[in-house]
Amino acid sequence: MLARAKINLGLNVEPRNRSGFHPLTTIFAEISLADELTVEPASQWRLEMGGEEALGLSTDDNLIVRAEAMANLDEHVLGPWRVHLTKHIPVGAGLGGGSSDAGAWIRFRAERDPAQSERLWRQAADLGKDIPFFRHGGIQYASAYGECLRALEAPSFQPWVVLAHPGRPLATAMVYQAFDQIVAEGRQSPQVALAEVEQSLSRGEIPLDLSNQLERAAMRVDPALRDFHLALRQASDGEKWWLSGSGATYYILINDEERAKWLYQSIRRSVDRVWLSRIVPVRSPMERG
Repeated sequence: MLARAKINLGLNVEPRNRSGFHPLTTIFAEISLADELTVEPASQWRLEMGGEEALGLSTDDNLIVRAEAMANLDEHVLGPWRVHLTKHIPVGAGLGGGSSDAGAWIRFRAERDPAQSERLWRQAADLGKDIPFFRHGGIQYASAYGECLRALEAPSFQPWVVLAHPGRPLATAMVYQAFDQIVAEGRQSPQVALAEVEQSLSRGEIPLDLSNQLERAAMRVDPALRDFHLALRQASDGEKWWLSGSGATYYILINDEERAKWLYQSIRRSVDRVWLSRIVPVRSPMERG
């Protein structure tokens, strides 16, 4: 099973409300960079991990483990299973890797017990607000805290994506704390016009503005992120790179395959963690939850 990463095509964030959360609006888009899950029957349920992005990770608090505990299904009917997760998506990078892994596992469970499917997906948002997006993937408009979703029809929007990560994870909680400080100071960045972004996507065009209101907060948590961003712009002749989620991954969208590959190779000369990917606007029917 593939568990694809996502990027945020623009992100607007509201101040923290009485529930302690930040309402937001964004457009999620799946990309071809993906973790891989393989499953086989076993004497007892267990999760194993490998891959270049698994170094130093523990299975103890993995979202797949938590999703399995949430499922609480009848093991003698549906398992137990040995799950092997091969990590290609970096952790703490704003790409939704952990949520996508959990979403893939919930899809697997729901396919084997359709009667439990709706319950599992309702509860998924309690584990991670962006997990419901990974039920169907593709491109979706998200609101509330990220769990209220509306699918967007943009089948021709398939640009290449070059992603670059500075090698330091960013803790989402710390970025939101910095965001709260910025709001209190009256320095919140302007919102991106997501309606205009949506119109561009429907035409298969790369939007002009994919701003992220968490970017300033991410740079406050990790001041070196500003220089990293500037270096990426210089390497791409001044083109704009956009922050995904709470960071620290920046991405650029490029329609021309040769230019995307050239830029990928160019960035790799100075940045260790770079990926060449592509937007996946529509999943195959077999991959939908």
